[in-house]
Amino acid sequence: MRIFFPRTAVGLTMIRRIASFLGFDPEKPLRKKAAARVLSAMCHVGKCDGIIAAAEVALISDTIQRLTGRSFAPTEIMQMADQTRPNLEPQDYIAFGTGLRAEEKAVMIHGVLSIAISSGRIFPAEYVFVTTLAHGLGMHGTDFRRMLGLAIADMNARGA
Repeated sequence: MRIFFPRTAVGLTMIRRIASFLGFDPEKPLRKKAAARVLSAMCHVGKCDGIIAAAEVALISDTIQRLTGRSFAPTEIMQMADQTRPNLEPQDYIAFGTGLRAEEKAVMIHGVLSIAISSGRIFPAEYVFVTTLAHGLGMHGTDFRRMLGLAIADMNARGA
């Protein structure tokens, strides 16, 4: 029995999308859309205290590169941070995860938690943002605690 695969751009795109959907090639960078959403969430949590310091921009840049495989310039990060709104509605938290895959949502929470705990503690505004985001993404408490443990282990391994 022979399976026919069209040798057109459409056929190759279909094969890549199916492979991506099935979770093949974990070394491949996150989709641009997903990486931009993760960056937006990280900028939101970074700005929970009112400002994003240069050290936070550097941490966000390093963390987004490590978690998504995509790099963003500090100017892009600052522009995204300037576009954040302080008082989000419940539907805004849901919108962060709309169209994202489960593993991309996990990367988002990991990144947000990494920024939130970078100071050694989570401030009340950061806690509200992170927990409301996890709820908006549909993340269960056990998964949230697992991601928090990963973020803490990651912070300890990096010597922060």
